[in-house]
Amino acid sequence: MPGSPGRVTGTARVVRRLDELWRLQPGEILIAPVTTPGWTPAFATERIADGQRITVDGSRGVVRLSGGG
Repeated sequence: MPGSPGRVTGTARVVRRLDELWRLQPGEILIAPVTTPGWTPAFATERIADGQRITVDGSRGVVRLSGGG
């Protein structure tokens, strides 16, 4: 389900706990198991590795690996 329109490619930053949020750098895409209970199904932390390049298409609700990394 799309959360926001538009498309972006960037580096994924997996943050599993709030005390790890400092690891997120400007321009990175936050990947988290949950931010609020209603958003839980939207996250894919089992398929996206920390540091991977990904493309997020918010208009279509699609996340794709961008290759290498």
